Amino acid sequence: MRPMFAELAYLFRHALLRDAAYELQLPQERARLHALAHDIIEQVYAAHDQQLDAVALELASHAGIAGAALRDDRLLAREAHWLQRAGVYAHEHWRGAEAVDLLLRAAAHEAANEQQRSQARRRAGKVLLDLGRLQQAREVLETALREAPDDAATLDALRPLGYAYRNLGMPADALGVAERNAALAEKSGNQTDRVLALDALATALTGLERLAEARAPAEEALQLARQFCEARLLGGILSNVGILRGRLGDSERALALLTESVRVLEQTDDRRVIAVARRNLADRLRMSWQLDEAERECQLALAEMREVGDRRGEGMALLTLGGIRRDQGRPAEGAPLSREAGRILLESGDVRAAASAFCNAAAALLDVGDYAKCEELLQSALPLASSGGATRALTMVQVVFGDLRRDQRRWAEAAEWHRQAFEGYQRIGDNRQAAWQIAERAVSLRMCADPAAEEAWEAATAALRAGAPEDLQGYVEKWSAAAPEKTPPRARDG
Repeated sequence: MRPMFAELAYLFRHALLRDAAYELQLPQERARLHALAHDIIEQVYAAHDQQLDAVALELASHAGIAGAALRDDRLLAREAHWLQRAGVYAHEHWRGAEAVDLLLRAAAHEAANEQQRSQARRRAGKVLLDLGRLQQAREVLETALREAPDDAATLDALRPLGYAYRNLGMPADALGVAERNAALAEKSGNQTDRVLALDALATALTGLERLAEARAPAEEALQLARQFCEARLLGGILSNVGILRGRLGDSERALALLTESVRVLEQTDDRRVIAVARRNLADRLRMSWQLDEAERECQLALAEMREVGDRRGEGMALLTLGGIRRDQGRPAEGAPLSREAGRILLESGDVRAAASAFCNAAAALLDVGDYAKCEELLQSALPLASSGGATRALTMVQVVFGDLRRDQRRWAEAAEWHRQAFEGYQRIGDNRQAAWQIAERAVSLRMCADPAAEEAWEAATAALRAGAPEDLQGYVEKWSAAAPEKTPPRARDG
């Protein structure tokens, strides 16, 4: 869109002529011309409010130059106003970094009022989340929360702040924010506020692996969202409930909800949230071994995340795609994808997801027998997973460490890592994975003639019957074939 109507525009034959003419004006005269330009453009577009958004940055520039030179409070206030509108416009057109700069300038502007500062800072925090810049988003949103002038602004700051806490590996803080959000929404919020608060509470509980507790608020949020919410919000709720259902073991319902989420969000023009929903669907398709469909959805999500500049989203899509490649029997292709995902996620501040990515890369390298690089990545993942209460990520690292030591025939160490993984899955409540880990521990103990092997095997058979009965016979055969080695094992190199 052209900045002014053609009949009101003056075109110089050369930029140097324009600059020379500009510099020939006295400073005060230039300021008055900027003020005049601001007022004329504003008047021309007054009847076309949406077109004003497209020229908001130009209006801010004119108002700022004139206001500063003339010390005109009206023009300075208009500069703050147009900076915020220009930031919103940039965000809506997927220019995230520009949007953050403009919104933070608006928030810090001397002429901005309390409401404008709060609104600009909250929007900047949300854009930073979209960009995957989690730590900066946290800092901006914490400031926005402290400065919130009313309950509506407080609610609007709490929700994205909880999201930042969750993805920075601060699940207890996320739950505290979610509980505060829920109490405030119940007291002074509308139906949409209540839906968002219930969803945030369920997501925070899920982050703490309190899945059974998360189910009730998640289902209530979905029921209310179907009645009261527009497509974008409904799609997000569908996706979150689908993820929870999958974690609870209801794969069929999870897949249906995640598929519906994508369909609903496709009715909107928000490319980023559609991409997030596609990646979530790809994850579930992968877990259901529908690998071709999973790859298609993940590739679409990855391309969109790169297009809109969401670095964390790009990392998450690469994490899923790396796992798909491994499941397709292509671990040599999956390992670099997962490793790149870890690097991006670490850069974004999501240490929990970074740990999972490095762990997945290590597992792929183990598949191809590269023990040295596998160990290197596991050593990188372990402290990341240990920080921030990332129980599931830590347990994944322990599993792969156990598998690595098993393949290196270092049986006592393998048994210890599998014991830790077993306890981790018990805390999470994943009975199937817990059964596998205690069975692996029992076999490793038998291989090194540890007296605790028989007791571990009794516990393993009970756990397998309860949590993974279809795998019992396979482990019976593995146990029967296991025998202590007569010579000390020698670790193999990659």
